[in-house]
Amino acid sequence: MPILNAVSSSLFSVGAFGTTTAINYAISGLIDWQIAALFLAGGVVGGVIGMRAARIFALIILAAGFYMVMRSVLALHLL
Repeated sequence: MPILNAVSSSLFSVGAFGTTTAINYAISGLIDWQIAALFLAGGVVGGVIGMRAARIFALIILAAGFYMVMRSVLALHLL
């Protein structure tokens, strides 16, 4: 199985089981909604920060790769 299919089917399964479990706990009255709201808010804020950090990290990786290529090209010309 290709890795993309494995990852996507795994995430779907985790989401389905998590949703079913959350609904069961909610119906049973076992959820503290104030804590659940804090977790949800933290997840949203963390997701936004993580998305921005990932873009910055990608730019740093691209800059480092460009630097390494330019160093190699310059080293070849100096030989």
